[in-house]
Amino acid sequence: MGWLDVPKDAAKPVSLVAEAGSLSLLNASIVYDPSQSRLKTYAGILQEEVYKRCRSRWPIVPGVSAEGHLGGQESYMVVLSVVDEIPEVVSREGFQIKLNAAMRVVTLSSPSERGVLFAIGRFLRTVKIDMHEAYASPLQQLCTISPDLYICSSPDHPMRMHQIAFRPKTNSYDHFTVEQMKQELLDLALFGTNGIEMLPPGIDDSPQSPHFKVEWLVMIREASSWCNDLDLDVSIWYPLFFKDYKDADTLKKAKKHWNDIFSSFKRLDHLFVPGGDPGGRHPSDLFEVLEMKAAYMKKYHFPRAKVWVSSQFGLGTSVDIGLAWWDIVKQEEDFFALLKTDKVKSFLHGVVYSPWSSCHIDKFRESVPALFPIRNYPDICHTASCQNPVDGWDVAFFVTNLRETINPRPSTFARVIKDQSKYTIGSGCYSEGVSDDVNKYVWSIGLWGGDAIGPVVGAEHMDILKFGLTQYASLLVGLPRLASLVEEGIMALERNWHSGPILLTNQIERTFQIWKEVEENLAPRHMHNWRLNMCLFRAYYDMFIKKRLLEEDGASNAALKVIMSCGKNLTMSCINKALAAIDKAYESESLATTFPTSISKLNGGPPNVVRVTETATVGFLYARLQTLAGMLYEQIGLQLSIEYGSQHRARGSFFDCAWTPLGDTQYIKRLIEETREKMESNKKAASSYLWTNIEPLLLSGGHATSDLYKGGNMIWHGSFGERVFTGSDIATLPDVIFPHKKFELGDDPNFFQRPLVEQIASDNDNILNGLERGSVPRSYRSWLVTMWPHIEVKFRFPLVTVLEKIPSNDKLFVRLTYVGKDIIDLGGDWQELGRSTEDAKLVCNGVKLHDYMSTPKTTTVLEIEVPTEALSSSSGFLTFELLPRDAIKMRYTNPLLPIAELALLTKVGHPISSKF
Repeated sequence: MGWLDVPKDAAKPVSLVAEAGSLSLLNASIVYDPSQSRLKTYAGILQEEVYKRCRSRWPIVPGVSAEGHLGGQESYMVVLSVVDEIPEVVSREGFQIKLNAAMRVVTLSSPSERGVLFAIGRFLRTVKIDMHEAYASPLQQLCTISPDLYICSSPDHPMRMHQIAFRPKTNSYDHFTVEQMKQELLDLALFGTNGIEMLPPGIDDSPQSPHFKVEWLVMIREASSWCNDLDLDVSIWYPLFFKDYKDADTLKKAKKHWNDIFSSFKRLDHLFVPGGDPGGRHPSDLFEVLEMKAAYMKKYHFPRAKVWVSSQFGLGTSVDIGLAWWDIVKQEEDFFALLKTDKVKSFLHGVVYSPWSSCHIDKFRESVPALFPIRNYPDICHTASCQNPVDGWDVAFFVTNLRETINPRPSTFARVIKDQSKYTIGSGCYSEGVSDDVNKYVWSIGLWGGDAIGPVVGAEHMDILKFGLTQYASLLVGLPRLASLVEEGIMALERNWHSGPILLTNQIERTFQIWKEVEENLAPRHMHNWRLNMCLFRAYYDMFIKKRLLEEDGASNAALKVIMSCGKNLTMSCINKALAAIDKAYESESLATTFPTSISKLNGGPPNVVRVTETATVGFLYARLQTLAGMLYEQIGLQLSIEYGSQHRARGSFFDCAWTPLGDTQYIKRLIEETREKMESNKKAASSYLWTNIEPLLLSGGHATSDLYKGGNMIWHGSFGERVFTGSDIATLPDVIFPHKKFELGDDPNFFQRPLVEQIASDNDNILNGLERGSVPRSYRSWLVTMWPHIEVKFRFPLVTVLEKIPSNDKLFVRLTYVGKDIIDLGGDWQELGRSTEDAKLVCNGVKLHDYMSTPKTTTVLEIEVPTEALSSSSGFLTFELLPRDAIKMRYTNPLLPIAELALLTKVGHPISSKF
């Protein structure tokens, strides 16, 4: 047989062996009570989900409603039953899963139909179900349960809902067929999700997408109808998008839109109208129009639907409907005041805590009348310029991942659930597609909680999370034999982003090895699983980013080493050697080749994805990423690149930023080339130019060994978003920055207590071009900003320790890098909001160091002598404070003057100019 032996020999042997004492359900039947309308649908779901996983098709038997009618059969029966008599620990949406081994019956029961659906989900997550088939072996099937199977479980929170954004802006859902959408909704229901929120056309998006398989309103009809079949709640996120509802013609258009949208729903349980983003009209106008809209919906379409509203005034502006800037604190206070009026109470059911709510959820709950339940509306899909930005991202991760990347964040959101859910009835999560798929299940798992009877009794929130993610890996990633490893890999993907600077950690390599082990144990059928492929993409992408950064770092260090060895008197020979050192650091290509980054506004065609890479390792990783990106597009229409029809790299096509400069190689290369040109006319000036401009690299790169810093004049230096270098023994970054404490993962996720480290917006075309030209050193690509008016920007140091480090007869200087208008702008959709900063003055221990200052045109370094009178304090600290001219104007789009770096020196250094 010859050639047939090759695949047989190559196949890794797999043996599906049932655990000792387990009971086989391979030949089971499904029994349901036909008097319950939805149980037939549920029986079909159970049959299909079992068949997909072990290729055993259980027959469905209607007409038997109680296990007492069964007995003596050779195979097991799985009975679906809505019952009144059930343990008290089971609530209306809860369930009981109970095995009667003597009767060969497994009963999935609940007081409600949807509770039976949740029981089916938990049953599928519990049963050991798998199959394997290869050239070398026939089909192996496994479907077993434990002989002591008994679970009683009820949700901790009555609302467990997710927004399913079928619209052009998303980079995946707009490609879904009706069947794919139905499967997506079912998958969520199997993990206890009890509601879906949909978005209408005609709001803040294109009316159609080139990816649509069905029209927008058709998908709304089909999805809401399927939710009705499953008995899942349906909600609509429906902003007040028309500007002036007092205008008769506008109101007429609005009512037509209301009718078109509401009539497209088969079922609607909730109407959610956001107060802002988009919106922002004054609360009195908001509630006036909301009352009209709610009355119209109830009169003509859904009389029992509940009405919800959010504030979301924190942005302070609305470009969507052209409103003037507003005072975000005052507007929120007016919102709370109107909630207490009888008129609002007459039509409003509940209030939504949302992104850009300008106070912490505990204060929000205190401010909302107890009559109204609070629904959480957490943003689980974005990583920056959002409610829950990634904390501690290396700037290399940001410029290559942007705002809508593949972002499993289980530990972060488990902590948010733990801290916030006690104020709410649950959540309807904000989402823009499938990139946050893991996060959806984290929220569903966390809001359900543990068991009354079963394996998750009295468990801590992280134990519940890991248990649920292991079931996610088994049931939905489709790898039951590798479920624990996949769960570990998902958790590790999040740790990649929170393990400090990329170059100082081996976390990325550890994570990559986990996923390589998973990959080595896959059967061909597993590669059809899009959830698996998204995780693999992230693992490969993170490794790709690190390898690229290592190469850039090596090339820039090689050039710096040459320059430092030449000293201040540079020669043309030295300049040429520095350029040659960059080229030599790359194994296969000189950086003379431009990085081909796709820029949506600047080139209309697809990105140039073919490039001879620096090394074989980087080339291999990039090729694997291209393969996975293509597979994900074919499987679910995931548009990781504009090449696949995405709207913009800020809208999920982050793969187009794979070749964005990460280190300082381009910056150094530009400086060296400009220095070479200057040397032809003025050698001394050229040398000074180069040394002045490489200074930030000597600081942030840890190269504090040059003549420039010999003599111990650097006491402390921090590059925010980078790391602390010289002098870090006197104070770590958490010690220095207000509120002068360390935050654990998930602490203060909305940055109500501290400044945020923000990264340069590589989804802004001008800024990306600047990075490509080498205009911005890495240490200028992240900075501190304030998101809220009450946030303070303070830096403090132990005064005695600082004084000890100042030589006699010397002076202390503070050096600050203020981020300029050249790089502070926002990217993507956010550019239309505009970006300004609030004027600020700098004081040290009460002594003014500089007066109110506006954002400089270009990123600027100031070195200021600290007066003697500031070098004493009863607090024992040397404290620098940036004070706003008008704190009430501060918001995310108008933060306090941003700072990229701060240093303490004992003599004046050399000012740096960043050419942009």
